[in-house]
Amino acid sequence: MHLHDAIAALARSATALSGTPGEVASPQRVCEVAVELIEDCDDASVTVRGRGGRAETLAATSTLAEQLDLLQYSSKQGPCLEAATEAGLLRSRDLHQESRWPRWTPAAARQGVGSLVCVQLLAGNDLHGAVNLYGRREGGFDDEAMDLAMLYTTHATLALNAARVTSGLATAMHTRHHIGVAQGILMARHGLDLQQAFAVLQRYSSEQNIKLARVAEQVIDDVVADPGGMAAGAQPGSTEPGSAGAEAGADPTSV
Repeated sequence: MHLHDAIAALARSATALSGTPGEVASPQRVCEVAVELIEDCDDASVTVRGRGGRAETLAATSTLAEQLDLLQYSSKQGPCLEAATEAGLLRSRDLHQESRWPRWTPAAARQGVGSLVCVQLLAGNDLHGAVNLYGRREGGFDDEAMDLAMLYTTHATLALNAARVTSGLATAMHTRHHIGVAQGILMARHGLDLQQAFAVLQRYSSEQNIKLARVAEQVIDDVVADPGGMAAGAQPGSTEPGSAGAEAGADPTSV
C-alpha cells in the first residue's frame, strides 16, 4: 500500500470511528467500520481475553461472526485466539485448503467463510484481543487489504484506549461531583466544615465497608426522600452520615 493510500485510509477510519460529534469509539463501531472500509470483509468481530485467559466476543456485525468466534472458544483453537495472544497477525485466503486449526477450519468453511484476517488488538495492559475479519469469498484479503487491516486495527486500538480513558475520566468526575454534593449537604445541615463533612463520609464508608461514592449517593438520596430535614427516627450517635449523629458541633471522626 502506498503512503498516500495509507494516510487516506487512516483518515477515513478516523472519521468513521468518531461517528457523531461527542461519540467515542466502541467495539461495535470498530466492527461496523471494518466491514465498510476493508475490501473482502463481510463480517467482523472483536475477541478479548482477560486476565484469566477466558475469551469472549465483545461485538460482532452478524450472528455468523459470533458463531465463528464461539466455535473457536469451544474447540480451543482458531485464528482469533492465536492472533490475540501469540501470532499478532494471521491470514487465510482459502479456508477450504487451510490445514491449520483442524478442529475449527472445516466447520467455518461449511458455514460459508472463504477467507479471513485476524489482527491483534491491545486494549490496555491487562486486556488482549483481536479484530477478526471474515470474508465469504475465497481468495480474499490480498496484500493491500491485509496492510489496510493492520493499519486500521492499530488506529482502532488507539481509539478504544482513548475511549476507555475518556470513560474513566467521566466516571471519576461524576463520582467527585456526588461526593462534593454530599459534603455540601452535611455542611449545611450540621454546621460542619469541608474537612469534617468529608471525614463523616469517609468514616461511614470504612465502618460499613461501602464505597465512598455509594455513601455520597445515599446522602443525596436521603435529601430527595426527606427534603425537609433529618429522618424522624434518626438517633443521636448513629453512624448514618445523614443522621443526627452528624449534627452541628459533633466530632465527625467519632460518628
